Amino acid sequence: MRPSTTTAGTTSSKRAAVDAARFPPPILLSAFGPKSVALAARAYEGYIGAWPAKRLIGRYRERIPGGPDPERHLAAIQAYADAGYDEVHIL
Repeated sequence: MRPSTTTAGTTSSKRAAVDAARFPPPILLSAFGPKSVALAARAYEGYIGAWPAKRLIGRYRERIPGGPDPERHLAAIQAYADAGYDEVHIL
């Protein structure tokens, strides 16, 4: 199948490749227990659960910096602003 050409002269598949490079998908970890959930919270953008496990999602939310409380997130971001950062990226 030949990619369609847009009015700007670039193909839609090229545009998709550029968008994928600018906005990479989040990296998630499949987690089945407390240790893997802790790893997902520490080193990944999220975790995938195979069943509705309230205990595990609770552990994940507790371990993400700031947890589920927006005020804690705001305080963490403010610390960067106070240190002189111009931008803070949150994934």
